[in-house]
Amino acid sequence: MEVRMIKFRNPMSLLIVVLSLILFNNGFAQEKKFATLGFKGIHLGMTQAEVNEVVNSGKGWSFKSGPNIIGNYLNLNTDSPIGCRGQGETEECYKIKTVTLQFFEGRVIQIFLRSPQYAATDIDYYVKGWARFGLQVLKKKFGDPSTVNLSIDRFNIFSVRSSGDLEVLYYWYKKDEAILLSIGSDDFEYYAAINYVNGRAAVKINQEKQKIKSEMGSR
Repeated sequence: MEVRMIKFRNPMSLLIVVLSLILFNNGFAQEKKFATLGFKGIHLGMTQAEVNEVVNSGKGWSFKSGPNIIGNYLNLNTDSPIGCRGQGETEECYKIKTVTLQFFEGRVIQIFLRSPQYAATDIDYYVKGWARFGLQVLKKKFGDPSTVNLSIDRFNIFSVRSSGDLEVLYYWYKKDEAILLSIGSDDFEYYAAINYVNGRAAVKINQEKQKIKSEMGSR
């Protein structure tokens, strides 16, 4: 299925709305269970109590700004990179700056793994390097992307035209899950990101949004 280039002002919230349309067309709305895709012990479908248990286990997780969910979101720190290449002095690890969880109906429905931010002059080496390594990891685990929206090589600073934009490069669709690899901007710096999404929840969120819009429009 062809997907147009997508840019998001609020990556975590608007991403859900647009994805829901894609996922619905792929039959995700029929799923009855939350997905279980995850990273280092934190999975889609977990409750806040289950997330807290993992964070407090001492296995490299910590709360970025406290354990409270604010606006359905929870930010975490992790010591774990998405992976490393090389050995000894030549080893290079691809670190994660922030892991953002989105909750819906009391469970995690999005996991957003975000790289450190870099200046525009560092896009080719650091940002694209993180994205290329992420692409290798995801292809090894999930196979070739279901959709290529924009290749890493073709991405440039004009692909995200203002601070806060996010360009989704690759999509994978697995049952009621979606995996995305993106490059975005924030405060005029750039980062790469991997996003795991529960498709069933994405569809339901968008249906609720459309219902509210319809009710408001009928007044």
